[in-house]
Amino acid sequence: MTRGQHAQPEMWISYELALVGGYCDAASFVLTKTFTGHATGNLVLAAIACVSHDWTSLLGHVTTVISFLVGTTICSAAMC
Repeated sequence: MTRGQHAQPEMWISYELALVGGYCDAASFVLTKTFTGHATGNLVLAAIACVSHDWTSLLGHVTTVISFLVGTTICSAAMC
């Protein structure tokens, strides 16, 4: 962007959505020790739990990832 040029409204929406998504993900991690917005974080925590043999924690993180996959499958099927 050059000086005096403003970002398009579509750009601000993407910034706002990223801010809200990041805030929700950070808040959920602080409150429940799991990521709600990003499956990548849950996969990392699941791998850490697997290596440390923390099966209860592993079950929680894998359940979150499976729920995410089921939800996206249902939503994509409903949109067709």
